[in-house]
Amino acid sequence: MLAPGNRVGEPVFPGTGQLRSGAHYNYTNLGHRFVAAVEPSFLSAAEMVDQRKAVFGLIKHKDVIIFIAGFGAIVWAASHYNWWFNPPHRRPNPFADLSVRKLELPLEVIIADAARGLVIAVQRFDLPEHFSRMLFEAVASQVFSEFDSMRHLELAAEALPSGTDRMSLMKRAVCACSFGMTLPVCEEP
Repeated sequence: MLAPGNRVGEPVFPGTGQLRSGAHYNYTNLGHRFVAAVEPSFLSAAEMVDQRKAVFGLIKHKDVIIFIAGFGAIVWAASHYNWWFNPPHRRPNPFADLSVRKLELPLEVIIADAARGLVIAVQRFDLPEHFSRMLFEAVASQVFSEFDSMRHLELAAEALPSGTDRMSLMKRAVCACSFGMTLPVCEEP
C-alpha cells in the first residue's frame, strides 16, 4: 500500500529500496494514486509532471479497468485495476463518490526512480467530472461482479498485449484527459 503524502526524496513504499519499472494505479478509501516507476534514463518524466504535461486515459475491457497515463513523449504506462484488489477495510465506496455534487477526481501522480524506489516528482491533477464519473461507474460495476483473480489477469493481458503502442491505447480509451499549463481537457474518443 502507498503511504499517504509521499514527498520527493522519500521511498514510495517505506522499507522498499527498489521498484520494478512500470505503473501502478490504486483507488482506495485513502484516495487515488498513480505511480510510474521509471528507469534513470527516463527521469525527465519528472519535469513533465512538474510542468503538468500529462495525458490520462481510461479503457474498460469487460470487467477490467485500465488506467493509462503518458508524460510528454517520455513515459507511457498502463495499470489494470479491480475493486476487489483492496483489502476489505481499504475498499472505496464508488456509489458515495458518484453522489458527490462536484465530481472532480483528485489524482496524486508519483514518478519514482525504479532503481532506488524513491519519489522524484509528485503532482496532483483534478481529473474532470466526465472522466471521474466514467471511472466511478466502472468501479461500481465491479462491486457486483464475482471476482476471479486468474480470469482478471487473463482479461488484463488480453486488453494490454505486449508491445501495445501509445496510439492504439488512446484509440481504445473511453475517455482521455490532457493537462497543459492551463485547464484539463477531457474528451470521449
